[in-house]
Amino acid sequence: ACLLAALGYYVVILDRVQPPEEMRAEARVPPDIQHRVLRVTKDLADFQTPEVTQAFPGVPLRVALLGKHLCGFGTDLAVRFAGQLAREADL
Repeated sequence: ACLLAALGYYVVILDRVQPPEEMRAEARVPPDIQHRVLRVTKDLADFQTPEVTQAFPGVPLRVALLGKHLCGFGTDLAVRFAGQLAREADL
C-alpha cells in the first residue's frame, strides 16, 4: 500500500477485520501522500465499486488490485469486482 501510494496510485485497503494498529500500512505512509490511502473494514462480498470512485472524486483511476490469502470464492469475488470497476470506470 505504501509503495503504491508513493508511485501515485490511490489505494483502498480492504480487510474483513480491522488489524492491530501496528499492522496498518496507512499509518506508515508519509503525511504528504496519506490522502491517497483509504482503509475499509468490510467483507469483499459487501464492497461496492462506488465506494472506490466516491472515495477519490475527480481522480483518474490507475488501478492495481492485489489480494492475499484469498480462497477460491474470495478470488471469484475479487475478479468480479475488478471487472465491474473496469466497466463502471471505463478502464
